Amino acid sequence: MNQQEFTDRTGYTPCTEEEWKAIEMMYLEAGESVDKDLFCKEWLEHKDSNLLRIFYKRAMDKAETLEYFNDMRTETAKFLIDKANDLGDNDLYWQAVKLIGQKRVILYKIEKDYDLNRDDKEYINDNIQ
Repeated sequence: MNQQEFTDRTGYTPCTEEEWKAIEMMYLEAGESVDKDLFCKEWLEHKDSNLLRIFYKRAMDKAETLEYFNDMRTETAKFLIDKANDLGDNDLYWQAVKLIGQKRVILYKIEKDYDLNRDDKEYINDNIQ
């Protein structure tokens, strides 16, 4: 839903870009189970709720923290793959697989032009139809 659709449905025009971004994020986070009309109706009903504002802020903080840790997990896995490649250490390879999955490990190895091992080739063979 764009800002004009929101305004048309609610009769409310967000005062700032930041306010619109927060409304838009709430709508997107509501998911497919909440259509535009239902979202707008509920938003009008609860727009002044401090409790919902607090919950929304906490949810966004948690999402930001989760994104940070997901990025750290990916960076750690890449580090392990690089070291596994440099040292020929299969244990480091499998730790990376535990962190991000074998498919992503293989894609990273291809991106870095690292040699694929027997496990990589077997995975590729088993998963390409």
